[in-house]
Amino acid sequence: MLETFSGMIAIVDDAPAFPPHGEYVGLDARTSLPPALCPNVLMDWDSWWEWERLSVDLCNLGETPRQILDRLSLAIEHVRTWRPGQGELIERVHEAQVRARTVSVPGPEGPGLHQFISPLETGWRAGPSGPADRRFLVCHIFANWTAYLGQGLRTWLRSLETVVFLLEVGWTIREIDLWLRHFADPRLLAKAWSVAERD
Repeated sequence: MLETFSGMIAIVDDAPAFPPHGEYVGLDARTSLPPALCPNVLMDWDSWWEWERLSVDLCNLGETPRQILDRLSLAIEHVRTWRPGQGELIERVHEAQVRARTVSVPGPEGPGLHQFISPLETGWRAGPSGPADRRFLVCHIFANWTAYLGQGLRTWLRSLETVVFLLEVGWTIREIDLWLRHFADPRLLAKAWSVAERD
């Protein structure tokens, strides 16, 4: 489906391909606390779900995964400064996402993730990305457990940056999925990625 799907990318309730009475085992976080905005500040559920929806919608702009991450990073830096008493968080979420859509971000050849993870790869060069890469990124934007295990939106973003970096250095979607979803310890990954929350 990552290769053949050709429609708008969106979060769907009760997808036709899922059994009508099927149980979403392992995907129900309703009894958990909502994800953290930043250390010591939780989001509320409506704001988180709207953040997810708008982040997924960014992937319909036709940009590369790296450009999508640049936009998400800008939105995160704006929304994470919110504190109780400054209006509704969901309003700041909308404002941050609108701002992220209106600014110029580097093109595919501009500076990007290699500056963040350059010690891992010398001579790094971005390879071409296609619709399947964008859709694979969406699979990590939505229902990403790092949001629940980490310390804020920057942690969540680091998990996405890892996916895009591995795509860019030549890992296949199958390899990335195998390592991140089946071989790696999600709690240890979230702990490592949470260093991004330090100011």
